Parts: sequence; structure tokens; C-alpha cells
Amino acid sequence: MQNATLKMLRASLRNALRLPLLFHEWQTQEGGAISADSQLNSVLIATPDPRFLISSKGDEAMITGVIESIRAQWPQCRIAMLGDLSKLPDSLAEAGVSLEPRWSTPWSLAYLRQIIARYDGLIIVGADVMDGHYSPISAARLWVIGDVAARLGKRSIVLGFSFNSKPSVWLKPFLNRLSPSLRIFSRDAVSQQRFNDFCKAGRADLVADSAFLLKPRPNSAVVEKIAEWGREQRAQGRILCGFNIHPMLIKNASAAQIDQLVASSAAAISQVLAKRPVSFVFISHDYRGPGIGDCEILSGIAEKLALLGAGRIMTFREHLHAAELKALAGLMDLIITGRMHLSIAALGQGTPVAAITYQGKFHGLFQHFGLDEQLLISPDEIQNDVAFAAWMMNALDQHQPLADQVRSRLPQVHQLAEKNLAPLAESFSACPAAA
Repeated sequence: MQNATLKMLRASLRNALRLPLLFHEWQTQEGGAISADSQLNSVLIATPDPRFLISSKGDEAMITGVIESIRAQWPQCRIAMLGDLSKLPDSLAEAGVSLEPRWSTPWSLAYLRQIIARYDGLIIVGADVMDGHYSPISAARLWVIGDVAARLGKRSIVLGFSFNSKPSVWLKPFLNRLSPSLRIFSRDAVSQQRFNDFCKAGRADLVADSAFLLKPRPNSAVVEKIAEWGREQRAQGRILCGFNIHPMLIKNASAAQIDQLVASSAAAISQVLAKRPVSFVFISHDYRGPGIGDCEILSGIAEKLALLGAGRIMTFREHLHAAELKALAGLMDLIITGRMHLSIAALGQGTPVAAITYQGKFHGLFQHFGLDEQLLISPDEIQNDVAFAAWMMNALDQHQPLADQVRSRLPQVHQLAEKNLAPLAESFSACPAAA
């Protein structure tokens, strides 16, 4: 408890020292627009975590989907990533993007302004960091560079982001002074309303998550192997269900809490196996280590079900790209998950989802598809294995009508996802410097 309190005090002190300095630096930036090219020849992308660029499969899905869409519309466009790395991750290097290796070492808005000035557009991958929940400083920096780009006359976009019910109050003075030329998109109606209520001049437009733009990759060896196994299971009259769970469902989870989560999940799945004609594919969507990633907890559940689930549970150790995971999600009849971007991968393939929700996530996503909130369950509720099993069986029993509903809404959702990049085709005029 003392360590947690000390950590909070340090964070508060850091915010109190750095954010006023950032605000002053931003407000004293020199004005003056730089003529923007009518053709889109170059785009700079800022990610949720510039230290790693891609720190999760959700980040990979959003960023890759955006790059693919830009390449499809503007094949000659030069794309660069803004980050703190000396080398691009392999998946981005393969996509043919370049690196601007300067973000916060040390932070300098004047220097970043010079970098931004060399590009026709700036794209900020908003994800779930723009409300300051994880770091008010990081969120403020992203908002500030978006504003700077807009005032330089660039096409400046904050891609569809989520906004929780308790945004950091440190952000309000920044959000209330943003250039009207900065295009702000929220990825669900719940977040849109929260953002617009929080800001003096709230003006976020509704889109869908940019990860919906990602193209699936169905021809990898692992996906083909699971597809073959799935055909064998369906030949025996079984439903195919993807299952995913992760330790971050419990904030600062102890080892005992993780053990309980493994035990309740295994007990619930054993009940479902006994009562429904279903086979499970355990899908890890985050390959980071214990306490964050999915692999360890899914392995623990599989071990407990080794005998009971023999022949009806498939696991795999390979680390998949986001596009492969999307293809895999499309093979399932239903996905049960605590990861929002695995849900997006599934829904984007027409596969219905039942979700274990946390931090207010999923509600807005489900609204896009008109899905009932009975398909959501809290981390506290899944500690009761009987309730967890009943919830899973209810979703399994509805999988076909749910699939029909998801597929009927998917074209509209995809159009909303494409709206994220619509401003790249527009010409922007610079606004006066921040007052």
C-alpha cells in the first residue's frame, strides 16, 4: 500500500511540474503556416507508445490497417513513424515505412515542429491513451503535436480513440485550446459523448476503430493448421469457440488472484464442454510477459483441462501477426475474450463476440453492432465459475443469429472506419497560433 501511495505521489508531482511547462512551451510556439501540398506525398504517424511503436497486437492492427489503407489510396506516399527507437519493428520495416527517431529524448516541441513541417499530414493513433488514464503527460504531448500540425496547415488527424468516464483533469486546458482544424475522431458513441461533454468546445466525430481496416492473412501455416482442425471438429457436429483471457482484467493482480482466475475459467469451461457440443481454440492476443500477456494464464487453464478437454481444446505456441489473428478469428463461430482488439478482429470478420469488460471498454464497440450488453460480463462475475459457464452457454446458444446481426452491420461499421482517413484527401488551411 505504501509503495502504491508513493507511486501516486510521484506521478502527481511529475504532472504538476511538467504539464505547466508543456502548456507554456506550446502556447509560445511561433505561428505561421507552411504551405501544404495539394497532393498527399508524405505522412507522419505518432503511436500510443512512441517508446515501442507497437506494444500490443491492438496497436499493430490499428497501425497496419492505416498503412495499408494509405498505400491503397496513395501508393507513392512516404510514411514515417515518430518514435524513440533506433530501429523499426520488423512488421513496420516490412511495410516499407521509415523512422523519425526522436520523441522525448529529450522532449522538445520546437524540434518536433520542425519534423512535422516536413510532412503533408500527421496521424495520431489515439487508441486508449488520449484521456490521460495511463499518463496525462503522454496524452497532452499527443494533443499538442496534433494542434501544432493543424496550425501549420497540415492534414492533422486524431484517429478514433476511446475516452473513459474519468479523464485526467490535467488535460482540460489543453483540449479547450485546440485548433479547429485538428480533426478529432472517437471510435464509439459512448467515448464521443464523454469527450464532447468534457471539452468546452467538444467536437469529436464518430468513426469506428481503424483496426477494422486491417486485412486478414489467412494463408499462414498456423492459421491453415487451425482451420483444418476446425473442419474436423465441425464434422463431428461441434461449434468452434475462440477463448481468450488475460491478467489485466484484475488491476495489480496478485499471484493468488491469477490462480483463482485460472481455476474459475477452467471450471467454467469444463461445465460448458459437458453441456454443449463445442470445441475451444485458446487464442493469445498479447505475447508480453506475466502480469500483462495472455500466454501464461491460457497455458494454466489448458493444463487443468488436459484430460477433460482432450481432443476438444486446441492451443498453439506460435506468435501471430495481427493480420493472422484476424484471419483466425474469422474461423470461429464465437469469440469469448477480454481483449478489445481481438473482439474487433472477430467482428471485422463477421464473428460474434462475448466480452469480459474492464475500464468501461466494449460498450461503445457493441453499440456499433447493436449487440446486447448481456454479452458483457465483469471480471468480478467470472470468479463464479457457475455464472461464468452459464454466460458462455447463453452466448453459444445464440451464435448464429448473433453472426447474422454482426454481418448485417459490418458494411456500415467499415464505412465508419474508413472515415478516419477521409481528411487526408482534403486541403487544410492554417489557423492562427494558439492564444
